[in-house]
Amino acid sequence: MSIFKVAIIVAVSFAVLVAKADENLFRLEVKNQPVENGKTLEMVFVETARNTENSEVEVSFIFGGSVSSSLFTLRGMCALTREHHENYFKSESLGGKPTRYKVSFLKTAPPDSVRPVKPEDKIWSLSECAMLKF
Repeated sequence: MSIFKVAIIVAVSFAVLVAKADENLFRLEVKNQPVENGKTLEMVFVETARNTENSEVEVSFIFGGSVSSSLFTLRGMCALTREHHENYFKSESLGGKPTRYKVSFLKTAPPDSVRPVKPEDKIWSLSECAMLKF
């Protein structure tokens, strides 16, 4: 077998492995969803990396309202936490375009997280997600 054929087989095998790995990652998408002020929302929330303690996600905003886009991002984080079978999460913006976040999962919330001093210290519970019907 030529080196060229081996290279093609390896490349195809790697592509299949990458595709299979991506099947296990969380994805939430909305298209043409009516939102505030007669606008429609189109966004994509994609988990790009995962381990037992946290995930990295990319949130792509195509068009829509500012309030609905923030709520869509929160909805994605609530669903991702549920997918990980955890009760609490905290997000950290990593910046970029599309916007990237690190979502950390917690089994319990520390007592000082109930009323955080800074918004970035907020720990969300699945109970709060349920109140928002997420």
